[in-house]
Amino acid sequence: MKILRPAISPFASMAQRASLVAIVSTLCAASSFAAPVHLRVDQRVDPLGIDSAAPTLSWQSDSAAHNWTQSAYQILVASSPAALHAGHADVWDSGKKLSSESVNVTYAGPALKSHQRCYWAVRTWDGQGKEERSSEAAWWEMGLLQTSDWQAQWIRRSDDEEKAVLKKISWIWLQDGDAERVPQAAEAEFRYNLNLAKLPDSTTLHVLAGGIFTTQVNGVVTGHKDQWGSFDREDIRDQLHVGDNQIVIHLETPKSNEANKTYRAALATALQLTDGAGKTSWIESGEGWEARSIKPVETKEWAPAKQLGALADLHFGVFTDRESPAAPPDRIDSSTALFRKQFTPSRKVVSARLYVTALGSYEAFLTTESAFCTRPTTSRRFSCQGTIQSLPSSEPVGTVVRCSGRAHIYFPVPIAYALSWS
Repeated sequence: MKILRPAISPFASMAQRASLVAIVSTLCAASSFAAPVHLRVDQRVDPLGIDSAAPTLSWQSDSAAHNWTQSAYQILVASSPAALHAGHADVWDSGKKLSSESVNVTYAGPALKSHQRCYWAVRTWDGQGKEERSSEAAWWEMGLLQTSDWQAQWIRRSDDEEKAVLKKISWIWLQDGDAERVPQAAEAEFRYNLNLAKLPDSTTLHVLAGGIFTTQVNGVVTGHKDQWGSFDREDIRDQLHVGDNQIVIHLETPKSNEANKTYRAALATALQLTDGAGKTSWIESGEGWEARSIKPVETKEWAPAKQLGALADLHFGVFTDRESPAAPPDRIDSSTALFRKQFTPSRKVVSARLYVTALGSYEAFLTTESAFCTRPTTSRRFSCQGTIQSLPSSEPVGTVVRCSGRAHIYFPVPIAYALSWS
């Protein structure tokens, strides 16, 4: 490594010369260190709830030297900080590996267990064979690895009003059409005329179609889905006005290379209107909706849509393969909801874990009678007499808390969770 040495004036005092020599010496000493830093497991710092049987380990070098290279590494994993500090890697010692790898090095020790916490460090050697060891107190903790570890049951929000609305929704189609055998690339339109004496505080249109659809409210596109298997939620409040409003849904079947290919196609909707007092009213697809054919035969006149039957009785939705018939959805709105679990620990809590899995993303919050938890907008860390760590994921993760007294845990649904403490 080439080091630039500052020129020292012949007129510099002895104190100035000593100061410059000290600076140069400090720079030279700093350039000689190359300790491993920024230790990460599965690209996270000290993570909880790792569900991979073989996590990946990564680190960086703090060397400022030009063209510094790592010639070898050794990973040490222990069951306690004391064992690690003593150099006793009682979980796994990789041995010295002649390699420059430092990103996503796979753990290759004995099988890890659910809830197991591992403390780890790494040694590295540079191109001249000089050894350095990380000084960070790094660790990771395993989550629930086996299906048998989960004793929780799936839970979900139950809405009696929504259940009643689901029973009233009808599949609709063209008056003279066969919804069971619709030609490929066929197109149809459905219309609902909505008269409002006063604007509601909120208006949501939920659309489910066997096919590809585009929704327009007073000429403005509010939604589009390609063979979607659940209700599409569209906020149409801003497109409405007092008086007559028009909702038009354009529906088409997929195109196919098979000339005689046919599809099942139909439409189901639910319009939710909420006034300033929070009172909700619903308008379900069925009576009042009109329809007309666009392709292969264009019909300019609108006619009452044909009611095919109840939403729950017919299968016009599709699975993710976009072809196989799927059972109708058992809910209209899949927006975020909150679940709460209240509990009182029988003894003082020293540590705790909350393992959560959900069909979608989630956030978990914990509150107590003696503390108020806040969530920074730029972080996944929660503060509540200690630390709560949470990661949005569709897989089980852990949450560590240090709180005492009565606690409340909130999270969206559908969800399953397991809570333990010591």
